[in-house]
Amino acid sequence: MASSLHSLYFFLAIFICSSVHAANVPPSNGLVLPVKKNVKTSQYYTTLEMGSNRVTINAVIDLGSQFLWFSCDSYTSSTYNPIPCESQKCEKVKGFGCIGCNQAPRPGCTNDTCIASPYSPFENLLYSEGFAEDTLYSKNNMKVFELPFSCFHLEHLTGFASIAIGMLGLARTEISLHKQVADKFELPDKFALCIPSDKGVGKIFIGGGK
Repeated sequence: MASSLHSLYFFLAIFICSSVHAANVPPSNGLVLPVKKNVKTSQYYTTLEMGSNRVTINAVIDLGSQFLWFSCDSYTSSTYNPIPCESQKCEKVKGFGCIGCNQAPRPGCTNDTCIASPYSPFENLLYSEGFAEDTLYSKNNMKVFELPFSCFHLEHLTGFASIAIGMLGLARTEISLHKQVADKFELPDKFALCIPSDKGVGKIFIGGGK
């Protein structure tokens, strides 16, 4: 298992609620996402909604990963936009080169797209996928427009909790969720992570964590 996940389990085992840097957005407790534990794998995951159809995404939390990525195999959204290679947005998300697809266009399969490298810590492998943008929705009615993320393929989710279809990276990068929220709302870059018991529900407060 990768060191980033070891760090996550170490800190989660010691602290009931730990604070790190992310975004302070309205309402006063900011962007709030739930946290649950998969007892079988000891993985902590969150649930969010993405795109015009508000597709439910369960994503394993990793303090060392750089950005959000998830399986787009059944993902549909009218607000999904691939990030073109050699564009200013591609430069901002630190993509490199172009990736294409020889199948019918759909989320995760587009031409002339900025290359992303989602990392699978359980396989210790980097994959080549395309960066895209879409809207993230939270249960406390926050919307994060044009959030950069990467698609992934379901068959590469080896080692993940069966309920999860992706990963939420919370590292200090320009394209992590907390940094994007901070930039879009012109707010401080901080977050608070409160972990649950085996059967409880914790929270991620992105901005204004208590």
